Amino acid sequence: MKKLFFIYFFFFNIFFYLNIYASTENKIIVKINDKIISSYEIKNKINTELVLRNLEINQKNIDNFKNFSLQELIKLRLKEIEILKFMSTNYKNVDISKQLNKISSGNTVELKKRFENNKINYDIFISELKIQTAWQQLIFRLFKNKVQIDENEIIKLANEFKNTRQFKEFDLSEIVITFENNNDIKAKIENVKNSLNDVGFEKTVKIFSESDTATNNGKLGLISENMLSTEISQKLRNLREGEISEPITQSNKILFLKINKINKTKNNNLDFEKLKKNIENKKKNDLLNLYSESHLSKLKNSTYIEFK
Repeated sequence: MKKLFFIYFFFFNIFFYLNIYASTENKIIVKINDKIISSYEIKNKINTELVLRNLEINQKNIDNFKNFSLQELIKLRLKEIEILKFMSTNYKNVDISKQLNKISSGNTVELKKRFENNKINYDIFISELKIQTAWQQLIFRLFKNKVQIDENEIIKLANEFKNTRQFKEFDLSEIVITFENNNDIKAKIENVKNSLNDVGFEKTVKIFSESDTATNNGKLGLISENMLSTEISQKLRNLREGEISEPITQSNKILFLKINKINKTKNNNLDFEKLKKNIENKKKNDLLNLYSESHLSKLKNSTYIEFK
């Protein structure tokens, strides 16, 4: 049986002393089966993250994003290996126009220009985006039949919402950070809280958040209260506009939510079937996300990852 081979202490010392970011030599840093991660790709990934988050490319930010960028590349290689088992190279033909349009705020020409100005490989970015999109398709294909939704629970939730005279919609933004073990939680939460006090929410999103929303200041948009989990609803219940929730721990993630705005809407002419469908889709997406995280975790634990 294959064994996961993470040697954090050794790797970070090598990373620090060799300073691969500054080196002009392209080296193999990590090997995962027949896939590699090169020093050039790590540099490119760091710069990509900084540019997408509108952060200055300086040594401090580079250092802050080294570990995150490496871990993201490892995840991408694991996903690519799994995708190739089921989809061959067809994943390279997946449609990413919707995702690209969202990331670029509708201006892909300007996005590409920003990459060129900062000497970032745009083709690698597009390839990574295709892997992420193909991964979502693969997870749906593998687990769609396992996503079972209790119809009675959906009806119950829809009825509860229907009988409410008015409902709230929260305009939310998020900060998402991950942790490897419980010993990391306290320090990570403290780092985020200190940053929130020092530089505010939006800057903290850019520095710390590991969610895809980080490139858009963490914005989630309007979410109806009936679409939120009980735990999150309780965390938001007594907050006012502009306030930030206490950390919410979910699986291996820590979530901070900011309420940008609260809309109160009278519950008139509610489309009951549409409401049911929205609740059902939200629950299905939540379950698929859990399957995605679980499947990736299993791949990590069964794949030999070698640091050169």
